[in-house]
Amino acid sequence: MDLLRLYVAAHNSDVTSGKFQTLVALFHEHAEIQFEGVEIGPFIGSKQIAHAFETSPPDDKLDILKASGEGESATAVHGWRGSPGTVAGTLLLEARAGSIVRLKIIPREPESRARQ
Repeated sequence: MDLLRLYVAAHNSDVTSGKFQTLVALFHEHAEIQFEGVEIGPFIGSKQIAHAFETSPPDDKLDILKASGEGESATAVHGWRGSPGTVAGTLLLEARAGSIVRLKIIPREPESRARQ
């Protein structure tokens, strides 16, 4: 859970600065970021992860709406600061020795798509 808090703090700070070195430094050199249901990634290794943040940086801050964790894994339902209280998706974070080794991002389907 501590690494999840660090991830969110780094994400939010780096969105403000426009530089994502602090966030990328949390990832193990062989880490992976995966998106479920979205044609983005996966990004494997710290170089690909850094490149992804450089070329397509997030433009909003994260808010954790609900989180749980056990050992070196954490799950968080998150929203975007620009849409307070609205669920944007789920983050599944796995760590090893203080570094993120896997981050799976599961965006929530927009209501209009979920009904089709």
